[in-house]
Amino acid sequence: MVDKYRHTRAERSALERDLKRIIDSKDEREFMKFLRELGIKDENPRFSRLVKAFREGKIDEAFEKRP
Repeated sequence: MVDKYRHTRAERSALERDLKRIIDSKDEREFMKFLRELGIKDENPRFSRLVKAFREGKIDEAFEKRP
Protein backbone atom coordinates (compact mmCIF):
# COMPACT_ATOMS: atom_id res chain seq x y z
CA MET A 1 0.00 0.00 0.00
CA VAL A 2 1.28 3.44 -0.90
CA ASP A 3 1.69 5.92 1.92
CA LYS A 4 0.25 9.37 1.41
CA TYR A 5 2.77 12.17 1.24
CA ARG A 6 2.49 14.55 4.16
CA HIS A 7 3.76 18.10 3.77
CA THR A 8 6.14 19.52 6.33
CA ARG A 9 5.14 22.55 8.34
CA ALA A 10 7.33 24.78 6.11
CA GLU A 11 5.74 23.34 2.96
CA ARG A 12 2.23 23.89 4.33
CA SER A 13 3.10 27.47 5.25
CA ALA A 14 4.44 28.09 1.74
CA LEU A 15 1.31 26.59 0.17
CA GLU A 16 -0.95 28.70 2.37
CA ARG A 17 1.06 31.83 1.56
CA ASP A 18 0.83 31.10 -2.18
CA LEU A 19 -2.89 30.39 -1.95
CA LYS A 20 -3.53 33.63 -0.06
CA ARG A 21 -1.58 35.59 -2.68
CA ILE A 22 -3.60 33.97 -5.49
CA ILE A 23 -6.93 34.60 -3.76
CA ASP A 24 -6.00 38.23 -3.10
CA SER A 25 -4.99 38.73 -6.75
CA LYS A 26 -8.25 37.07 -7.94
CA ASP A 27 -6.37 35.42 -10.81
CA GLU A 28 -8.43 32.41 -11.88
CA ARG A 29 -5.78 30.96 -14.20
CA GLU A 30 -3.16 31.09 -11.48
CA PHE A 31 -5.60 29.37 -9.11
CA MET A 32 -6.22 26.57 -11.62
CA LYS A 33 -2.45 26.18 -12.10
CA PHE A 34 -2.06 25.97 -8.31
CA LEU A 35 -4.66 23.17 -8.12
CA ARG A 36 -2.95 21.25 -10.92
CA GLU A 37 0.40 21.53 -9.13
CA LEU A 38 -1.25 19.98 -6.07
CA GLY A 39 -2.30 17.05 -8.24
CA ILE A 40 -5.98 17.94 -8.64
CA LYS A 41 -6.74 17.26 -12.29
CA ASP A 42 -9.28 19.09 -14.43
CA GLU A 43 -11.47 15.96 -14.62
CA ASN A 44 -11.73 15.71 -10.84
CA PRO A 45 -15.10 16.97 -9.48
CA ARG A 46 -13.21 18.81 -6.71
CA PHE A 47 -11.41 20.89 -9.35
CA SER A 48 -14.64 22.26 -10.83
CA ARG A 49 -16.18 22.79 -7.38
CA LEU A 50 -13.13 24.75 -6.19
CA VAL A 51 -12.91 26.87 -9.35
CA LYS A 52 -16.63 27.66 -9.12
CA ALA A 53 -16.22 28.70 -5.48
CA PHE A 54 -13.20 30.83 -6.44
CA ARG A 55 -15.27 32.63 -9.10
CA GLU A 56 -18.06 33.28 -6.59
CA GLY A 57 -15.65 34.47 -3.91
CA LYS A 58 -16.57 31.62 -1.56
CA ILE A 59 -13.27 29.78 -1.70
CA ASP A 60 -12.79 29.67 2.09
CA GLU A 61 -16.09 27.79 2.48
CA ALA A 62 -15.14 25.33 -0.28
CA PHE A 63 -11.90 24.36 1.42
CA GLU A 64 -13.71 23.75 4.71
CA LYS A 65 -16.17 21.32 3.08
CA ARG A 66 -14.48 18.00 2.46
CA PRO A 67 -16.85 15.41 1.01
